Amino acid sequence: MDKTLMILGLGGVGTHAAHLAGRLPGVRVVVGDIRADHARQVANSLIAESYFLQEYKRFPDVAGFGVDMLDTAAIAEALEHYRPDVIFNATTLLSWWHLHR
Repeated sequence: MDKTLMILGLGGVGTHAAHLAGRLPGVRVVVGDIRADHARQVANSLIAESYFLQEYKRFPDVAGFGVDMLDTAAIAEALEHYRPDVIFNATTLLSWWHLHR
């Protein structure tokens, strides 16, 4: 049975984590970001990357969706819909590079 990994926040850290997770066999990767189009773009890039870079050509089970982490009802709906086994939360209210200004 495949395990579901939900990655929230697709900035630098979240996107890199998604690309690493997309290479794991038997892991369903669900990515969410406040920018729904970006989440779908990352999901599509995981599929393409997995197919072209893996020794065994396969299409991973990947989904991308838009979600505002400050909207608790939307988060509850996403959790109920995708039922993740593991959640990796890479969201932030302030990007790290703003700390160096």
